[in-house]
Amino acid sequence: MGIQLDAPAKAEGCVERITSHDEPLAGRLKRNEQLVYDALCQSPTPLKAYDLLETLQDHGLRAPMTIYRALEALIAKDCVKKIESLNAFVAVRPSRPAQARAFLICKECMQAREITLDARQVADLFSPIRVSADEVRIEAFGDCHDVCGNGVVGSR
Repeated sequence: MGIQLDAPAKAEGCVERITSHDEPLAGRLKRNEQLVYDALCQSPTPLKAYDLLETLQDHGLRAPMTIYRALEALIAKDCVKKIESLNAFVAVRPSRPAQARAFLICKECMQAREITLDARQVADLFSPIRVSADEVRIEAFGDCHDVCGNGVVGSR
């Protein structure tokens, strides 16, 4: 893990890039949440909870439950999502309730790119089978074009 949490400019830039609401996210996060969020922002790939624990132990986070509690709080605040198929986490932009998220994950470099779908796009996906979806999670795997140079996923 090459994440350096002592680079505030990088972390602030990441927060600016990921958040799109008026209230600054930093003012809403507790210390451990901010550390976990910053680590996720700085990582080019989704991180598992134990990767976060290893990365943050020099900052005083030494128990797995500390990481899991911070992740639960960040998920509740809609600034972190779990990529179920990887059992890993990524920082995301806040979404409106009518949106769904799709994650495109490169099989080679493991970078994840987030795409949001609005209510109409979600309805269009399910209209041929006449199903309404309460919750939509899309996780697609392929090869990225930007980093690996051989596919369509793109970089985060």
